[in-house]
Amino acid sequence: MVESLRELAIRTIVANLDALGDIGYTDPETAFEILKHCNVQQLRDVEDDTFDGGRNINDITHPLWKRHFERDFRREAQALQQPQGNKTSAASNDGDVDWRQVYEAAEQMRQEKLAKSGSMLRAKYSSHNAKREGRQIQVCDFQPPNKRSRTAAGKPATSARDRLMKSMKLTVADMKPASAYNTIQAQAATKRR
Repeated sequence: MVESLRELAIRTIVANLDALGDIGYTDPETAFEILKHCNVQQLRDVEDDTFDGGRNINDITHPLWKRHFERDFRREAQALQQPQGNKTSAASNDGDVDWRQVYEAAEQMRQEKLAKSGSMLRAKYSSHNAKREGRQIQVCDFQPPNKRSRTAAGKPATSARDRLMKSMKLTVADMKPASAYNTIQAQAATKRR
């Protein structure tokens, strides 16, 4: 099947949507066929450039903005479609709604929520880090005091027990080097000879 010139032109334009600007006075059907392939930024650029060129294409882009809104903001779109009490919702009266403005307002609200949640997350993270810093082990050069308490003169304080042990050491030191065991061993050795 051979493509018509119109289909070939549309396919070529869709392949190069980033370079698309003012669509001029292209017939609405062809413009819709081209613009339905645009993402949000491309659609915004084409609409602005065409408006600057002297043509308002809101009637062509209206359903495209609605489609982008419903795709990107599902919760908000569902909330708009739900009837609110006795009043009919804005979505049921499509002619009165500028979907580009609705999309941009929802996008702005999303950016504000994202910025707010990001700042809250940064605050929580910094408070958590501050707590963590406070709990870290810190090395210090403090020497613990000696276990023996000292008197004002700088000599160790002595208790009754310490004095008794000291006197026993002196008594043992004054004794002859040979102990009773050594004496018994020496006597046994002399008897064997």
